[in-house]
Amino acid sequence: MIPLCYPITIISNYEAFTNNIRTITKIIFTNPGYKELLKFVGENVDPVEVEVLLMGHPAVAEAQVVGVPDERLSEVACACIIPIYGQEISAGSLMDYCRGKLASFKLPRHVLFMEGYPMTTSGKVQKFKLRELAEKKLEL
Repeated sequence: MIPLCYPITIISNYEAFTNNIRTITKIIFTNPGYKELLKFVGENVDPVEVEVLLMGHPAVAEAQVVGVPDERLSEVACACIIPIYGQEISAGSLMDYCRGKLASFKLPRHVLFMEGYPMTTSGKVQKFKLRELAEKKLEL
C-alpha cells in the first residue's frame, strides 16, 4: 500500500522577521491502516489530519494528537502541543484556528502544552505513553 503524504510548508518566525525567508517543507507519511485512528461515535478520525492542521499554526513547533476516553463520546481527540519558544499561544486561539478547517467532530476536545514527547531510541514518538500522560494530566 502506498502511504498517504501530507506536505506542510513552514516559514519560521525568525526568518520572517529578518526577511531571510527560506521555505521548509515537511512531509508527513501515514499509513491509514494503522491503529492510530480515533473512534468517535461511529466515525473514524485520522489524527495525522488534525496534526497537519495544527502544525500550520504560526506558534506551534510540534503537534501530536491522541485519543483519550470520554464517557459520552467513547473517545475524543487530545492535542499535545509543543509551542515555538517565546511564542504566546492558548487553547482558545488553537481552537479558533482549527474551526472551519475541519469537521467539528474532528476538533480536539482537549489541548495540552508540553515541553517534549516520550520518544523511542530511534526518535519516534511513543503514542501509547503520550496517551497515558495525557490521561494523567487530564485526570481521566
